[in-house]
This record gives sequence, C-alpha cells and structure tokens, in this order.
Amino acid sequence: MDTTTLFLANIVILLVMAIAKGVAAHGRRDEEWWRSWAIANVVIALSLALYTVDQMLPPLAMTLMPDIFLIIGFGLRWKAARQFSGRTTPWFVTWGGVIFYLLAAGPFVLSANGVVLGVANIALTAQTALIAYEFWRDRHDGFPSRYWLILAYVAMGLSFGYRIFVGLLDDGTMPAYIPQDTALAVHLAIALFHTVAGGAFALSLAYERGSAALRFAAMHDSLTQLLNRNAFEMRLRSYLAEQKPFALALIDIDRFKTINDRFGHGAGDAAIRTCAQICREMVGDRGTVARIGGEEFTIIFDAIDPEEAAAFIETIRERVAQSPVVSGSATFGMTISGGVCHIDQAPSDFEELMRLVDKGLYESKKNGRNRITIKQAA
Repeated sequence: MDTTTLFLANIVILLVMAIAKGVAAHGRRDEEWWRSWAIANVVIALSLALYTVDQMLPPLAMTLMPDIFLIIGFGLRWKAARQFSGRTTPWFVTWGGVIFYLLAAGPFVLSANGVVLGVANIALTAQTALIAYEFWRDRHDGFPSRYWLILAYVAMGLSFGYRIFVGLLDDGTMPAYIPQDTALAVHLAIALFHTVAGGAFALSLAYERGSAALRFAAMHDSLTQLLNRNAFEMRLRSYLAEQKPFALALIDIDRFKTINDRFGHGAGDAAIRTCAQICREMVGDRGTVARIGGEEFTIIFDAIDPEEAAAFIETIRERVAQSPVVSGSATFGMTISGGVCHIDQAPSDFEELMRLVDKGLYESKKNGRNRITIKQAA
C-alpha cells in the first residue's frame, strides 16, 4: 500500500472507532473515558488528515500543526486510560506532551526538520509508554483484552521510538518534514494495527470489566460487599459435598430494631457495615463471611478444629462489643449473638445444618444475648 492509502485507512478506522466510543458514552455520565477516547480519535484523525495536505499549509503550520494535534490526541488517550482506571487526570496528562514539544522543537521549526521529527516522537513515545503502563498496572484483574491492548501500544511506541533516531541522527539533509519513504509506510502500517487493535480491545476490555462487575453484583451484598445469601449457599454446599472438616457460625446483631428506632436507619446501616468489616478483617483468608439478610451474617471457618473455632468466634464477639459505631453525630455500641457448629464429618443435609446453627443463635438470644452457643452436628 502507498502512504496515502495508509493515511486514509487510519483516518477511516479512527473515525469509526470514535463513533463507536461516542455511542458507548451516550447516557453514561459516570464513564467519562468514552468521551475522552472518542475525542482523542477525532483529534488524531485530524492530525493525519493534516499530514496528507501539509504541502498546502504555510511552512510553520505545515511543520507544527499535524504534530500538535497528534500529541494532543495521545494525551487525551492517556487521560482516557487514567479515567478508565479511576485515577486523577491533572492538566499535564493532556497538555504536557504538546508543551514539551513546543518548547523543545520550537527553535528548530524552520531550520532542522530532523530535530523537530525527533522531538515530536520523543513526546509520542513517552505518551504511548505511559498509556501502556496505565493498563499494565491494573493487570491483576486478569482480563485477556488488557494484554492485547498493551501490545498495541507497545508496538506503536516502538515505531515512534525508531523515528526518534531517524530524526535526531539526520545530518540536516532531510528534504521534507515527513519523508515519503518505506519507513513511513511501515510506520503507518503499524499505526493501522494499533488503531484497529487499540480500539477493538479497549471496547473488549470495557465489556470484560462490565461483565465482571455484574457477576460480582450478583454474588455480593451491596451494603457490605460480602457474599450474599445465594453465594453463601453455593459455598456451603460445596463444603458439604467435599466432606472436609469446617465450622459454620451464624451471628446476628442484638436489638437491631432498637438501633434503627433510636438512631435511624442510617445508623442501622453503619452497624451492619461495622460488623461486616470486623468479621472480614478477623476472618481474612481463614474462611468465608457472608451477609445472608438483614442483620444476619454467616462465617465458614475452613480447616479448623472445634476449640479453635469456638475461640475464634468468641474473639469476634468481643471485638464487636468493644467497637463503637459512628453514624453522623451518634456514637453507640452494639453486641452480637450467635450459634456455631463444627463438623468433622459434615452432614450432607444443608437445611439440617442451617437449622442447627440457627438453634444455637436462638439459644444465645434466649439466654441474654451477647454470647455464642456451640452446637454439635450429629
């Protein structure tokens, strides 16, 4: 392909992707990255259009304008990447690259095409590296599209990096700012891959993250972020099926209705969150904590002996009793009651096991609250 065709192909794909991301942005005011990505694509498409007609522009504009728009476009992509990751976007994210370019290349605009080309590509290489890093630093989510998106930016960054040396090693004989040679054709082909892959995998990554968020919401309680009842039941049934020793506790906040009536429902929510946080911190990776409804929580202790299970849940009870709950101007205490059962050879009946720990909870309430009752599986 000749360079003109490659320029046009890049422009068309950029505009198509801009439309796609603009559609994705519609009605999503909390997802600003779509607008930033769409605007970035339009700005980059404009810069490529200017490269194709640069001979029609005044000398100063011919040299500066295409680079300025291209660098701003990649600055907007860096901004979009940071927005996608939930990070701040200070002004220099968008404008830092173009300010560097103007300061470093300005003195050479009409005298050294190679230096201007090299400086522009220094800015662009740094921007693509930073964008790739933004996606790399959140790789713990394990989404496959993230790695392909990183690859697209690494490929583009390497191409920009090569052009740094093309410009800075020029002996002053470069006939035009953008030489129409084979190296440019290769660069534009890489840019086309970057444009297609970057746009497609950005959309794919957003889809993967959205799907993961939906799965998380389906399995977790929105107030505490603990597992919900459905997820707990699935987890407990898997323990029962594996026939491994474990302990199950059912706990309940004492006099929860009184807390709501006296301090308001916001205070009740604060009490639930406080109890959830204490349980989550103390259990850690030793087991599973879930909120199964209202002010009730369950804890599955993994691979634990009966004495340790009893001591563990008693420590949680003491910690809750010692932890004040703060809600607005109100500060108050709370206690929990519970039933706990250790299973060496777990019964296969889910309902029977739940009845057993519920019976322990009932006995704790009946005997004065703020206590744990140990039950033994048959």
